Amino acid sequence: MGFIEFLDKGFESAVKTALGMGKERLSHKDVARLDSILICASANMYLQVPWQSESGAFIIHKPGLCFNVLSSEHGLWKSDLRHFSHLKALYLYAETTDLSFLCDFTKLSELHVVDSRHKDWSFLGELLNLRCLFVQNASLQDLWVLGELAIKQEEIAARSSDPFLWSHKLEFVRLIHCGIQNMSPLAELKWLAELDLSHNEISDFSSVLDLPLYSLTLRYNRLSDLSFIARDRWHLNYLDLRHNQIKDISPLVHLVNLSKLYVGHNPITDYSVLNQMPIQRHDVDSYNPRRKRG
Repeated sequence: MGFIEFLDKGFESAVKTALGMGKERLSHKDVARLDSILICASANMYLQVPWQSESGAFIIHKPGLCFNVLSSEHGLWKSDLRHFSHLKALYLYAETTDLSFLCDFTKLSELHVVDSRHKDWSFLGELLNLRCLFVQNASLQDLWVLGELAIKQEEIAARSSDPFLWSHKLEFVRLIHCGIQNMSPLAELKWLAELDLSHNEISDFSSVLDLPLYSLTLRYNRLSDLSFIARDRWHLNYLDLRHNQIKDISPLVHLVNLSKLYVGHNPITDYSVLNQMPIQRHDVDSYNPRRKRG
């Protein structure tokens, strides 16, 4: 049996507690019982993890181990994570500088990274099972790596007879405070269901309108002109465009199945187009008060 030598005794203790073990040494077989880990930097951080987003489509599984870095010895938990390359879900809610080791975490289906100074995100292209990606407060401006990942996932599915490979494609993406200007590479994500690019520098989202998106959130961006929505789209159900510079929302009439719309904190004066849409939840006081407001 191969035993593991942990560099961070605080992290080792947390692993043993999660596995219900005592003083016995940890083996590779032992740690294989954990398939998801949350690393956080404060007691309150756990409560901020988006187990379910506002739109209701972004559902995340709770982790088998929650480790607070305040319990770490010398911050060496980052080195010890290499023993967990079998994980299906990893939630890094503590500051990191080097994420290159994640290229070996090829079984990941869910990855959250918050407060990272890492610059080279090419490792994402190796995570062929990735289904859910959440990055916040990081420099992830070049999204081509996600487009390339989606192409690889499509190629693998095309060569396989496994009818369940659809579940190994990138479906949920949230990239917040990442300095993104160009979202066109995301057009390759043919299975994308929910996308949140809030707090970026986006002025156009035409590139994703033909995707099977259920939910799109673009709060706090640089949107002003929606005229690129020039023909009917049938997929989008939830749209959040709050805190932009939008004046004219008449092009939204082409989103024929939109039922939830949030456009507050924009310089909009005419909301009459909403009377032509199947809106059920919204944040517009002057629009049909008999309908539900979210």
